[in-house]
Amino acid sequence: MPGLSKQRLGILLAGLHIKDRLLTAKQVAERLNVKEQTLANWRFRGDERLPWVRYGRRTILYRESEVDRFLTKVA
Repeated sequence: MPGLSKQRLGILLAGLHIKDRLLTAKQVAERLNVKEQTLANWRFRGDERLPWVRYGRRTILYRESEVDRFLTKVA
Protein backbone atom coordinates (compact mmCIF):
# COMPACT_ATOMS: atom_id res chain seq x y z
CA MET A 1 0.00 0.00 0.00
CA PRO A 2 1.64 3.27 -1.07
CA GLY A 3 2.53 5.76 1.64
CA LEU A 4 1.96 3.37 4.52
CA SER A 5 4.18 0.46 5.44
CA LYS A 6 2.55 -2.78 6.56
CA GLN A 7 4.25 -2.33 9.94
CA ARG A 8 2.83 1.19 10.45
CA LEU A 9 -0.63 0.04 9.35
CA GLY A 10 -0.41 -2.89 11.78
CA ILE A 11 0.48 -0.56 14.64
CA LEU A 12 -2.36 1.77 13.66
CA LEU A 13 -4.90 -1.05 13.54
CA ALA A 14 -3.68 -2.78 16.71
CA GLY A 15 -4.84 0.06 18.95
CA LEU A 16 -8.38 0.20 17.57
CA HIS A 17 -11.45 -1.48 18.96
CA ILE A 18 -12.80 -4.09 16.53
CA LYS A 19 -15.84 -1.99 15.57
CA ASP A 20 -13.52 0.85 14.56
CA ARG A 21 -11.23 -1.30 12.44
CA LEU A 22 -9.90 0.59 9.42
CA LEU A 23 -10.37 -0.84 5.95
CA THR A 24 -8.51 0.02 2.77
CA ALA A 25 -10.32 1.25 -0.32
CA LYS A 26 -9.72 -2.16 -1.90
CA GLN A 27 -11.42 -3.93 1.02
CA VAL A 28 -14.36 -1.51 0.97
CA ALA A 29 -14.76 -1.84 -2.79
CA GLU A 30 -14.94 -5.62 -2.42
CA ARG A 31 -17.55 -5.36 0.35
CA LEU A 32 -19.69 -2.93 -1.64
CA ASN A 33 -19.14 -4.74 -4.93
CA VAL A 34 -17.92 -1.56 -6.64
CA LYS A 35 -14.61 -0.56 -8.19
CA GLU A 36 -12.01 1.36 -6.21
CA GLN A 37 -12.40 4.13 -8.79
CA THR A 38 -16.06 4.48 -7.78
CA LEU A 39 -14.97 5.17 -4.20
CA ALA A 40 -12.45 7.72 -5.51
CA ASN A 41 -15.20 9.39 -7.53
CA TRP A 42 -17.44 9.60 -4.46
CA ARG A 43 -14.60 11.19 -2.47
CA PHE A 44 -13.84 13.65 -5.27
CA ARG A 45 -17.50 14.71 -5.52
CA GLY A 46 -17.68 15.22 -1.76
CA ASP A 47 -20.26 12.48 -1.23
CA GLU A 48 -20.58 12.28 2.55
CA ARG A 49 -22.60 9.05 2.78
CA LEU A 50 -19.40 7.03 3.32
CA PRO A 51 -16.92 8.93 5.52
CA TRP A 52 -13.22 8.26 5.06
CA VAL A 53 -9.92 9.32 6.61
CA ARG A 54 -6.61 10.09 4.96
CA TYR A 55 -3.49 8.62 6.50
CA GLY A 56 -0.38 10.23 5.11
CA ARG A 57 -0.40 11.66 1.61
CA ARG A 58 -1.99 8.81 -0.34
CA THR A 59 -3.59 6.27 1.93
CA ILE A 60 -7.37 6.41 2.27
CA LEU A 61 -9.01 4.36 5.00
CA TYR A 62 -12.62 3.75 5.97
CA ARG A 63 -13.96 2.86 9.41
CA GLU A 64 -15.59 -0.56 9.34
CA SER A 65 -18.52 0.71 11.42
CA GLU A 66 -19.20 3.43 8.80
CA VAL A 67 -19.07 0.90 5.97
CA ASP A 68 -21.56 -1.32 7.84
CA ARG A 69 -23.81 1.70 8.45
CA PHE A 70 -23.63 2.61 4.76
CA LEU A 71 -24.58 -0.93 3.77
CA THR A 72 -27.66 -0.90 6.01
CA LYS A 73 -28.80 2.45 4.58
CA VAL A 74 -28.52 1.44 0.93
CA ALA A 75 -29.83 -2.12 1.34
